[in-house]
Amino acid sequence: MGRLDREREYWLYNRLRAERSNINPQFSFNATCNWIGAIAFLCRCSGFEKSDFAQFYTSVQRRSINATADTLVFEQAFNSFQYLSALEAMKITQQYHYNFIHSAIISWYYGVYFAAGAMIAACDGSSQQDHKGTANAWTNHLVVPRKIVYPFNLSLQTLVKKEYEVEINKLDR
Repeated sequence: MGRLDREREYWLYNRLRAERSNINPQFSFNATCNWIGAIAFLCRCSGFEKSDFAQFYTSVQRRSINATADTLVFEQAFNSFQYLSALEAMKITQQYHYNFIHSAIISWYYGVYFAAGAMIAACDGSSQQDHKGTANAWTNHLVVPRKIVYPFNLSLQTLVKKEYEVEINKLDR
């Protein structure tokens, strides 16, 4: 491929770079891979066994029957499965992985987001209206009362570097 061909192929990227030098065409690729890899590593290290789940969840009390909340759980779970099935469909196409990066990250994120929403709805029947509300509800309804297993119970209460480094150092012990 000659220089002129490369310029034609990357015209949009070059134009965006001229306007905004900090443009990142990989759209959170490294951060997402690190997040997924870290969770996989922690799950492998902790021995993620079905019998451990059964023992852990025997102490979690069921909420009373609530048809509206149950419908919300099914809706959230269905949305999660839709995004995760999109990831499965992307695996079929072994070529052009770079074309799927943005869609794969969005699908993975929303698969996790809606699964979290289903678990929150199963806990208390509530539905959050935004991502911050879902993150807060996850912490308040699942992490703090210890209703979720490690490593999914890991949580930071701040994004201020000096403060989250202190919290991470506590986890490292």
